[in-house]
Amino acid sequence: HGISAVRASMLIGVDLGPNLSVTGSLATLLWLIALRRENVRVDSLTFLKIGVLVMPPALLAALAAAAFVHPM
Repeated sequence: HGISAVRASMLIGVDLGPNLSVTGSLATLLWLIALRRENVRVDSLTFLKIGVLVMPPALLAALAAAAFVHPM
């Protein structure tokens, strides 16, 4: 069974949304804990700055893939 365009859109949002906030997902919090154990510090502002840079190209790539799979 194919995935609907609405489901694909929801998956894109759920997957990319947490890239802008440290508390956006449990996986992010777990990664930050693992990094701190290794003495790698990432503060919220740095995380946000990197997320703002990485998220637009990732969003465009995901939307292009969704448009390819679900043409209008």
